[in-house]
Amino acid sequence: MSLTICQMEYSPFCIPITAALRASGTEFENREIPNWDRTELLRLTDGAYYQVPVLVHDGRVVIESSADSEDIARYVDAHFAGGRLFPERFTPSSTHWRNSPPRSTSAEFNALTDAYQFLIHFALSFSELVVPPPVDQRSKVGL
Repeated sequence: MSLTICQMEYSPFCIPITAALRASGTEFENREIPNWDRTELLRLTDGAYYQVPVLVHDGRVVIESSADSEDIARYVDAHFAGGRLFPERFTPSSTHWRNSPPRSTSAEFNALTDAYQFLIHFALSFSELVVPPPVDQRSKVGL
């Protein structure tokens, strides 16, 4: 079995996928894609897709179908995690999800949750560095 994830290491879209693969104990090859050269992604997808992550499993290329899809995560769950990342009781369509707060029951689900929490923390921390203060407050911070 060969499994390769084409990713950018700090991409918020890649972190949860690699965390899920690690949590499920799956061996995989990381292929870092430079932000300025997406040629390999275009080659793998015959020019149809240039974003990360792209999963290549035994020659099959798996990509997201839309900006808010979970296609790759669902593929990882179905093929490597045995349905433990998206158990029925945690899906929004299940009755349990609407009636009570979810409780994690597996290390894989915890790892995925931790990855998302890291992502939110990282994004909030980083946004303070790159987003300048409002114009009326710039004199207060020395800009």
